[in-house]
Amino acid sequence: LIPERGDEVLQQQRIGIDLEPGYVVRSFTVSPDARCLEPVELVDFVRPTDGVNLFVYQPDEGLPVSALSPDDNCVRVVIENIQRPGELQDVQWEFTVN
Repeated sequence: LIPERGDEVLQQQRIGIDLEPGYVVRSFTVSPDARCLEPVELVDFVRPTDGVNLFVYQPDEGLPVSALSPDDNCVRVVIENIQRPGELQDVQWEFTVN
């Protein structure tokens, strides 16, 4: 997980998840709270890293989230194993922006 659960980061911190081969990201949201109550969908802006199954969003001007919100943030990623279509897993974590 990028950043790790409970980390303190800056507003331009990239967020992401490193998955085992065979998994794909179906939804990737960030919320300006600790409970994922106000999600902003970012899946269309998440970029996989070539050669590894690392999916990353980098806040920037002109994107849905230009900077992470101060204080608590929550990321929720829905993943799917391509060997088991339709079987979704939910990964959620929180961190703080200072």
